[in-house]
Amino acid sequence: MTAPPHGQPCGTGEKNNGIDMQMKMTDMKIRTKLYLGFGAIVTILVVLVAVAYASSARLAQANILNIRSYETLEQTHGMLESLANIQTAERGYALTALDTFLEPMLTGKKTFVSRMDKAKVLTADNSQQQMRLQKLLEEEQKWLKVAIEPVLK
Repeated sequence: MTAPPHGQPCGTGEKNNGIDMQMKMTDMKIRTKLYLGFGAIVTILVVLVAVAYASSARLAQANILNIRSYETLEQTHGMLESLANIQTAERGYALTALDTFLEPMLTGKKTFVSRMDKAKVLTADNSQQQMRLQKLLEEEQKWLKVAIEPVLK
């Protein structure tokens, strides 16, 4: 194989109907180079927008889960408050025997059940939390029967 004459391009120089299939960047017109550059920039921008959209979607999903966690914590805190109100009302009734202390107790019981129901809805997709809430409900019922109701009789 001999070297090509001076001024002719190197390479195999496969020809197809007289057109050189091997095109160099330096042989391209400025218009073609600009189109290729613009196309590369547009491609990069499309990829960046796609990545940003995917990240935004993941962030939105994480935010939804975070809000649901705070709502669940709010409900469980409300259940604890309800239990404290029941206990406080029971102690007031035990000390004074006044029926006015029974109203906060009844309200506390209703509030506990309402908050429990809301917490169950919020954690419907988590079986472990559902079991914990069921155990809490059972313990609350047992506590009412053993510690609260005997004082009211």
